[in-house]
Amino acid sequence: TGAEIMQNNLESLGEISYSKDEIAYANAILKEAGKPQLGINGKVTPLQETLPAQGGSTDVGDVSQVVPTIRMSATVAANGGPWHSWAVVACTGMSIGHKGMIYAAKALSMTMADLYKNPKLVEAVKEDYVSAATAEAKREKPAAKAKEEEEKAEEPPIIGHADKREIVKVFQNCHKNLKQF
Repeated sequence: TGAEIMQNNLESLGEISYSKDEIAYANAILKEAGKPQLGINGKVTPLQETLPAQGGSTDVGDVSQVVPTIRMSATVAANGGPWHSWAVVACTGMSIGHKGMIYAAKALSMTMADLYKNPKLVEAVKEDYVSAATAEAKREKPAAKAKEEEEKAEEPPIIGHADKREIVKVFQNCHKNLKQF
């Protein structure tokens, strides 16, 4: 549900457009990196099915274990360039990256506004999260172990030094601050 809301907002924004100079710059970066000159791809891609973890991690990984999260991507560098490299830094520090970051901020804020305006959407996102978490837990644990875990699940889960209640307080404060916009 949350991903669908985000996807609708991405589609309403449309693709990111780039100038001839930006495309030439991206291709020059790709050439220097020894990669095919593919320019920049600012198109909105179709919504993809959520797959089990495939490796790698993000800082939001722990948070996603206790609250629903919505993930999105925006173009900030040349198409096909090597990630975690100077080639990405060279693009993100100029208009290519700035356009992508502004685009992401718009999509995220539009999605937040949709959720803020419609509490039924928030409940649907929560229901999807609980359903997915329950299905994943059943796949990962044998039935006996799942029952044992269920009996222990009386207390809220802990994330480092912050518990779920603290995270909820942070989000509630954000909501209060959004009212002024």
